[in-house]
Amino acid sequence: MDQSKRSISIIIPLYRGSKYIPGLISQIESCAECIPDTCFEIIFSNDSPDENIESLSVSSPVFIRILNTDRNRGIHGARVRGFLNSAGSYVLFLDQDDKILPEYFRSQLERIGQADAVICNAVSGGRLKYNAVRPLYKAADRRSMIEEGCMILSPGQVLIRRDAVPREWTENIMQNNGADDWLLWLCMHSEGKSFAVNQEALFIRELHCRNASFDSLKMAASESEAVRIVEERQLLDAEERKSLKLLLPGLQEKRIRENEKFKRMFWVQNSCLHAYHKGLSPAGFLRDRNVKRAAVYGGGYLGECLLEDLRGSDIETAYVIDRNAAFLNVGAKCCTLEDELEQVDAVIVTLVTDDRDEIEALLKERVCGEIYWLEDITADLAR
Repeated sequence: MDQSKRSISIIIPLYRGSKYIPGLISQIESCAECIPDTCFEIIFSNDSPDENIESLSVSSPVFIRILNTDRNRGIHGARVRGFLNSAGSYVLFLDQDDKILPEYFRSQLERIGQADAVICNAVSGGRLKYNAVRPLYKAADRRSMIEEGCMILSPGQVLIRRDAVPREWTENIMQNNGADDWLLWLCMHSEGKSFAVNQEALFIRELHCRNASFDSLKMAASESEAVRIVEERQLLDAEERKSLKLLLPGLQEKRIRENEKFKRMFWVQNSCLHAYHKGLSPAGFLRDRNVKRAAVYGGGYLGECLLEDLRGSDIETAYVIDRNAAFLNVGAKCCTLEDELEQVDAVIVTLVTDDRDEIEALLKERVCGEIYWLEDITADLAR
């Protein structure tokens, strides 16, 4: 790399991931076109001892290097190996199935200022990760991370100055996959490193069952290991280390609650699928009750499914009510309960929650019309 120019290393661990290489190279080439005065290198850190990747003969303005391996190191070990073999003054750790927008580096470099790292907003599963309920600044805040468990979704959101990557992180390789990036941020905070915030959504994470965060038991083991390393290495002050230990049960309880919510969402979608096989649908249920104009309460995954069903019917969707209305992109007008709401024939609540009485009371104060719960509608249709 030309050391007289600004340089960026993109470090990508691979595990049986050779199929991702062309797409990743294409992404970085698009980024390089946005800032031609910068040198780029991609370090593919192959962690599959049974898959030797041959040197790539591609014509690219980006320097590409492949590190094959004779043993599996885990994602932390693969990242560190890639980092130690890189030369850029800035580094980005990407996963093999991550995506970044062409303007990623231009935007991040514009906003890093004097900070040691800059974190951008992210799209996860087709929706913004950070919003009014989960503000981005908290993910970069030392106290919020340690006391509240506010997490950075992925290291792919964070462009880091090379000299800000702590030795404690490179020398204490985790054995359990999942929380090595959390350990990186904790190590950086322990050294007083600073994070700038970039509200642009430049990073895209595809959700699938192979995401490490989907395995609750492995994530719990990895988080526990990260906290143990922090304690053994005395990386934060005593009160902060105590807060981290107290945080662990809360993180695991939160994951259990999320799993319970996902199970209920599964049953709603499963019931809906069975209903479709019988020629029935939520839109048909509402039509049978003379609903011509409806509002949808909740713009999450179930809300999007209902909206899709309503679009194929003659029922007008007046608006979606959601506390994160300003952050939604669901193809319909979005409002909060505090906005002036037009009257409708019915409001369909798509949340899976036990707080039904509270939600119905709020809706009755703000909107005239019948209140239906998607969970009840799909259960009735599937019978």
